Amino acid sequence: MVNAIDVLIADHRMIRKILGNFHRTQPRLNLISKSLVRAVKSHAWFEDQVFIPAFENERLLEKKFVQEIVDEHKDIEVLMASFLGTRSEDKDLWEAKAIQFKALMESHFLKEEDALFPICSRTATPQKLTILVEEMRRRQPEVLKIL
Repeated sequence: MVNAIDVLIADHRMIRKILGNFHRTQPRLNLISKSLVRAVKSHAWFEDQVFIPAFENERLLEKKFVQEIVDEHKDIEVLMASFLGTRSEDKDLWEAKAIQFKALMESHFLKEEDALFPICSRTATPQKLTILVEEMRRRQPEVLKIL
């Protein structure tokens, strides 16, 4: 049975794959950019609106740590908008922003994969993690409004 952590980790893999194909000279850069925005925004929305609230009273999760993850979602969105708003013809600036964006994403994913998800996995029942997937699917129309 699929659980919420599996779904979120699959999102990480998909976003990493998109970023792996994200090159200034990529002929399909516009299409890849749109896919990146959709994947990142929907992933962050599901974490902020469904996953993290389900664990907000978990005593093993420091509130400051959880707030840092939520704040990083905002930082990622701002940096992504700045990065994607940069013309690919401005090679040096585009490359610098790409490096920063990819580093921020990887750092963020590692925090989730190495700390947040393992703690949540230890504290939640398998049923809770399955119910969160159902909740994510049920709220899918909401995420489409932000895209």
